[in-house]
Amino acid sequence: MGPEPERFEFRGEMLTIKELAARAGVPVVTMRDRLKRSHCATVEEAVSKEFHKRSDAPRYEYEGRSLPLREWAKIAGLSVECLGQRMRDGMTFAEAITKRPVRKSDQARQMTALRMAAKEAAE
Repeated sequence: MGPEPERFEFRGEMLTIKELAARAGVPVVTMRDRLKRSHCATVEEAVSKEFHKRSDAPRYEYEGRSLPLREWAKIAGLSVECLGQRMRDGMTFAEAITKRPVRKSDQARQMTALRMAAKEAAE
């Protein structure tokens, strides 16, 4: 049998990281990170539901809301990579999240229409 797991005092009880994670409703690895690597000053703070990791991700504003790109991607039904590429290609953020994606079938229809128009013009 291995060594006794480390215990932490929480509201008068001595609990393991696994037990603290269960109380907080988070994975064991999250609780371990909160207790060992994060800026939590107390076990109470680590277990608290108020605990949120601060995101340094840049925020983008649209229609009065300010969210990280990952959240906007979910809302728009696009990948983060797609939104980033659209902005690198010169679209504004608003255009990037509101423009309908170009589907291969749309491109094929456009090409067919162009070919037909060119053929009619040549006749």
